[in-house]
Amino acid sequence: VTPSDDSNPAIISVSRVEPSSQAEPFCGVNGAGNTGLEPSVPTSLITSSGSNFGSAARVHGALMLIGWGTLLPSGVLVAKLYRHRPDGWWFKIHRPCQIIGLLCVITGFIIALTNFDVFSSKSGISYIHGSLGATVMTLGMFQPLNAFIRPHVHKDEPKELKRIIWEFVHKGSGYGACLLAVVTVSIGTTLLPDVNDQRAYQMAYGIGSGSILLSLVAFSFCDKSKYKDSAPVDHMNPLIGGQS
Repeated sequence: VTPSDDSNPAIISVSRVEPSSQAEPFCGVNGAGNTGLEPSVPTSLITSSGSNFGSAARVHGALMLIGWGTLLPSGVLVAKLYRHRPDGWWFKIHRPCQIIGLLCVITGFIIALTNFDVFSSKSGISYIHGSLGATVMTLGMFQPLNAFIRPHVHKDEPKELKRIIWEFVHKGSGYGACLLAVVTVSIGTTLLPDVNDQRAYQMAYGIGSGSILLSLVAFSFCDKSKYKDSAPVDHMNPLIGGQS
């Protein structure tokens, strides 16, 4: 049993139900204050596993903070803001960020599916978080798949229509997933059983992840000034098979 307070409902996780003919009054000490109409609960009915729920929630939250909070949006920003660097540098950073980030969030998603049931009620903040999370994960897992079918652009040739459409879909779904993840992760930090965990994860997300992403944006402006005179052309861009 996870105790309740003003901001967190009590959580009771049932892991075993044992038959028992003995029952004790539902409220009051030794039945004091009972009217005789209250239900009775067998003394051996509930075995608490609330600590397991709390551990799963913390691991799930940590993986989603690392993935959707830091690595995946960092990879997107590098792909957007650091194409001025030569030799496909942006892709060498973008790809590992996306691979490791996606592995983190897939693991966190599996933990959520196997430990939490947020879709049974069809309402409430947990249902909203779960629905948004499933949408974000669908968009995220779609990204490496559509990267494999990208039409290549060759040097000194104009982009074909299918390439333009692919870029719109790939970039649009990536940006959309990262923006929707901000809402999803923010809601998720309010669902942790312990209020202290809530505050810790909110600070980690707001201050930790936020600082990393803002630093990437700020540094890109300084970095571009270093390369603007040479204005290199990225002939070694492996993502598009030619030049950007």
